[in-house]
Amino acid sequence: MDEEKIPTIKGVFVNSHIEQLRNTHGDEMVEELKRGYGKPLEFLATQDVPIREEVEILETIVDLTKEPKPDAKERSLEAGRLHFRNFSNTSFAGILFSTVPKTPEGFKKLLLNSDYIVNNIFKNTEFESAAINDRKLKVTMGKSDYPMEHFQGLLQEWAAYFGLGESNVEASESDEKHYEYTITYST
Repeated sequence: MDEEKIPTIKGVFVNSHIEQLRNTHGDEMVEELKRGYGKPLEFLATQDVPIREEVEILETIVDLTKEPKPDAKERSLEAGRLHFRNFSNTSFAGILFSTVPKTPEGFKKLLLNSDYIVNNIFKNTEFESAAINDRKLKVTMGKSDYPMEHFQGLLQEWAAYFGLGESNVEASESDEKHYEYTITYST
């Protein structure tokens, strides 16, 4: 019997979370993260890191930096928002985001063409995006080990970064391994 493949993300992106924590809160907070995470925080840039490890790191950061401590769903949302903010500070994101205007049209173009990009950042996950209409997009994320609220928070932060103004990201579970996100915006 084949063992199910573990969903992973490249180490460079996990390292971005640690570096942003260091930049915003100092080395002492990184030491607290090491204690809270309980495992080494050393990842090679091209290493395939299990997504569940990235989630644990991000949620530990949220626990260390948010007061009062959020409940589980809010913690996952915040971890997703933090995930996007950290990603947006990487060199890769700088190059990627420079290819489109920081507008609703740029957001839509990037999201609708992100399947290829996502498949080079992650392994053993499924990602699909489609336009429902001019102001409504649908993303399906599968087999990823992210809590449903994590990618909801990530997409909310992405929409805000691109200036979508009044936007909403609804999340639902289509089956036990797939989540659907509907992004609606007015600007």
